[in-house]
Amino acid sequence: MRKALVVSILAAMAWPAVGAAQTPDAKQPVIVVIGNGSASQPPDYGSFGYTVRGEGKSEVAALQALQEIRAKVEGALTKLADTKRVDIESSDLGVSPARGPDCKPDDSGDTPTALSTGPCAVIGFVATLKSKVEVEPAPKVGDAISLASQLGAQDASFTEWDVQDFSNLHDAAVRDAVTKAKREAALIAEASGLKLGPIVRMEDAAARGLDGIQDEANFSPLWSRSVVLDVRPQVPVDLKPAPVEASASFALTFAIAP
Repeated sequence: MRKALVVSILAAMAWPAVGAAQTPDAKQPVIVVIGNGSASQPPDYGSFGYTVRGEGKSEVAALQALQEIRAKVEGALTKLADTKRVDIESSDLGVSPARGPDCKPDDSGDTPTALSTGPCAVIGFVATLKSKVEVEPAPKVGDAISLASQLGAQDASFTEWDVQDFSNLHDAAVRDAVTKAKREAALIAEASGLKLGPIVRMEDAAARGLDGIQDEANFSPLWSRSVVLDVRPQVPVDLKPAPVEASASFALTFAIAP
């Protein structure tokens, strides 16, 4: 269900000090309102991450095992049924030695021979590669996670919902913040028996240490494919995307009309 749009308003009226000389340059009363606006829309895509792992007696064997699993997982994901776009970014490749099950953490550095003899001798190598995947349309990310796990990906887990173009959402949040701030200022003036004047100052509340504007997260894949074919997971998983939200916060200062 779409989250209700909420405005948080802090209002204050600044008046000249009692007894202060009233000159043309004296500070005039104003109404200061801080309005927080928000907007939301259904996401265009969802993303998730997973790890591919390969094991072998040597570094080369471990990397070869990793590449076999990687090719199988990525090849299937890019052919996932009913998808418009599947982009894959891969990073954090590493190859580490594996030691025997009797090796204790404190034993591995005891003697120079620990790397080739004893309980901490290296018995193989493990290669790992982490990947991030964007799937469009958003509801298909569940099927993508299921398919990746089915084909050997480890630790596959959902990351976030997002939209292709955040600017329209941001603009709507800005308009909402200003509209609500104006409405609140008018209500304060009416309740105080005053007449609201024009806006004389406006600033981003983030500069005042208050609620700010959500920044757009740009995604630029290092490696990607976009194919629509007909691969389906053995266990379809239907996810219900949550709305993507933006927020904006502005401090508006209104003059009091004569």
